[in-house]
Amino acid sequence: MKKLQYEVDKKESEITSLKEELSETSLNNKSLEKKLNASGCFSILDNVKLSDSNPKDFTMVLNYGLKSIRNFAKLLIREMESANWDIEAASNATELGVIFKSTNHKDSMIEKFLKTKYLCLVHPKMETSFFGNLNQRKKINSGEYPETEFFKAFAEMARRVWLRAVH
Repeated sequence: MKKLQYEVDKKESEITSLKEELSETSLNNKSLEKKLNASGCFSILDNVKLSDSNPKDFTMVLNYGLKSIRNFAKLLIREMESANWDIEAASNATELGVIFKSTNHKDSMIEKFLKTKYLCLVHPKMETSFFGNLNQRKKINSGEYPETEFFKAFAEMARRVWLRAVH
């Protein structure tokens, strides 16, 4: 009995140690991710003109667009996990592809695109569980844009998708 109890205690100690290590690693990863995303401004792309573009420019624009989408998806998943969402069930229920549907009006404004896609993609229940309220949705419905990390990541991703859809 004593030997079994010793082994149980040893395993519990190992589990505690591993949990602490995981926590430290997660904090380190978040810190590294913030550093990597600190250059979140893609101003280099603002100077790319279609008439002067080449395959290298296209690849660069595509890579930045994909990076924006990945950043938003990571943030969305992190928020869902911290709000105790069942990620698998949510991914089946949420139509993430809705953001990629191009509008039929090539001259529509990005603001309309952002509003429409945000309201389609981010369900009110998701927003409430992430932030405890629907303030972001209310701002977006009234034509304002929230100054939150979540919306900024969404807007950057959507802006890149919109640029590809209209050009």
